[in-house]
Amino acid sequence: MEKLIALKHKLDAIKTMGTNAKKEALANLDEFEQSMVSLMLNPFIRFGVKKYKVAEPLDTSVPSDQKVVELLEKLAARELTGNAAVTAVESLVAVTNGAIVIHTQRLKSDPGGSLLS
Repeated sequence: MEKLIALKHKLDAIKTMGTNAKKEALANLDEFEQSMVSLMLNPFIRFGVKKYKVAEPLDTSVPSDQKVVELLEKLAARELTGNAAVTAVESLVAVTNGAIVIHTQRLKSDPGGSLLS
């Protein structure tokens, strides 16, 4: 989860930059970060979970970046749908303070995303 949280902070910093600086900063992201940005901004990838309960984070363990990515890929591939998808997202959000990372990636309300605008 450390990589995803670090990526969120980088993207927050990128939001304040001008267009050319954004392009340069995005080009300098590593392969993992670029794949996550692509996952977030691709308007053709939907995760299908619009509402879920945000529980207080548990302090037991923090899921790995890979576990989060696997969940997002299952949601995008529609391997998890309906209540199973909602339950999976809720359980992952409950074990991490990185809920914002998942929330950032789940809705994508407009094509192309508004993350970097």
